[in-house]
Amino acid sequence: NSTIEAIIRKVHAFGCHTIAFAERLAHLRFLSKRVEDIPHRVVFGEKSRRFRSRTKRSFEAGRVRLIIANRVFKKGVDIARVDCMIDAASYKSKDDAMQKFGRCVRLCDGKHGLLYFDIGDQQGRFVRATKSRRAAFRKAKVPVFKYLWGGDVEDLFRFATKKLELVLRRNEKRAA
Repeated sequence: NSTIEAIIRKVHAFGCHTIAFAERLAHLRFLSKRVEDIPHRVVFGEKSRRFRSRTKRSFEAGRVRLIIANRVFKKGVDIARVDCMIDAASYKSKDDAMQKFGRCVRLCDGKHGLLYFDIGDQQGRFVRATKSRRAAFRKAKVPVFKYLWGGDVEDLFRFATKKLELVLRRNEKRAA
């Protein structure tokens, strides 16, 4: 949760439109409390379609730049404005991960790319699910970089910036 909160705070300071996915309602509420000073919406199955539609419109318009959601925003919702996605749901299905990723890579005016953070387990019962998601992204030719969280969000973003520059240089060489 500290990792998720640190990433949310950093990308919010950058002005990113962010969706953070979690699985359990208790986790959604817990994350919401940790970032209560940042304007956001929490979306889950008990929320009405009308509330979800208003949330989507507010997000697209920039009035709210953070949505904390569970599976209700995984499928059937078209949101192009997403700059950052934090996937903390630890779904076992690699198809679920690809579905959410696909939801967030849609094009939008002013959008330059997508920061995608898959919060994976390094030990415990979700290690296989983490490896499965990573393999699915690699198979889809999505650049994947493993980073072991040490508690320093600045270090994470230095790492991410270096990797992004590497990918951009590779793409420029291929295009030339």
